[in-house]
Amino acid sequence: LVDSVVDLTLDKAVSLTPDRSRAPEGPDTTVNLRDRSVFDHQHHSGVYTTEQVMADEDHLISRVTATGAPTMAGHPEHVDVLEQWRTDDGHPLSDDQMHASKHVLSSDAGISAIIGPAGTGKSTTMGAITDTWHSVHGEQSVIGLAPSAVAAGVLGDEIGVDTDNVAKWLFESVGEGAARRAERVANLESRLAALTTTIDSTPHRDRARLVQQRESMQAKLVADYATQAQYQFRPNQLIIVDEASMVSTSNLAELSRQAEAAGAKLLIVGDPAQLEAVDAGGFLGHVERNLDHTTLDTVWRFKNEWERAASLKLRSVGDKHGIDA
Repeated sequence: LVDSVVDLTLDKAVSLTPDRSRAPEGPDTTVNLRDRSVFDHQHHSGVYTTEQVMADEDHLISRVTATGAPTMAGHPEHVDVLEQWRTDDGHPLSDDQMHASKHVLSSDAGISAIIGPAGTGKSTTMGAITDTWHSVHGEQSVIGLAPSAVAAGVLGDEIGVDTDNVAKWLFESVGEGAARRAERVANLESRLAALTTTIDSTPHRDRARLVQQRESMQAKLVADYATQAQYQFRPNQLIIVDEASMVSTSNLAELSRQAEAAGAKLLIVGDPAQLEAVDAGGFLGHVERNLDHTTLDTVWRFKNEWERAASLKLRSVGDKHGIDA
């Protein structure tokens, strides 16, 4: 049964593992496992994916290299806003934070990325970018998303915009929440039309109860319309996805497709050396290795220089001295 399930799964999968030569099948049990050669790499240690994951990855890569997304390049006054920006305690952006902010704001790529280790001021940089974007496109032109409700709440407090977690956004925009709401709206609209016809044919003295029913239906429709609008991106918006390494490839691709359709821009922020997505992920790491991005490299979180250096060593898989530090 297990082999049948595996075979059915592999039929729908795409192999990422190169074929390798195998030792001949034979009676030598020292090189066989469950009647297969241990050298049968595909069966024992092959790596697979799906066509959908590959399509999502292709889309995301194309959006990093695509042009035409909203940008501040046509609004030179944004540079003054950025250079005059200060934190709550009066500090300007550091050189790397300023460089990252200018790069994102001047780029018309569909997806921009800022990568930085813990403590390098990613939140500060996002705050400066947000305020500068608001100065041109107005309030409500920046939306924050994060992989959890707690992270979304922290992001909202730090950059001062409406935030939500990615799963909730997708549930309400294209998922079950959106489907239920669409069904409910269609039902209310049908009932409202029928009720209006009934009211029109009812004597005025008998309409009071029916009018109240209509007003109640209209209020429910208004609420559903408002929720629907809340979970739709709009032109010239900046969508900031914080802790982006923890967002799955499929979810990130769906957000990107929504942003592209709306004429909005996606900014992904995080550190691929920290936690990854539970589902298939790794796109932020691919961006760091292969695609255009900016990096924050000055650690501000620690008071002592040795702590800053040790935190960067711990981040590096190949540096074992970070533990000793």
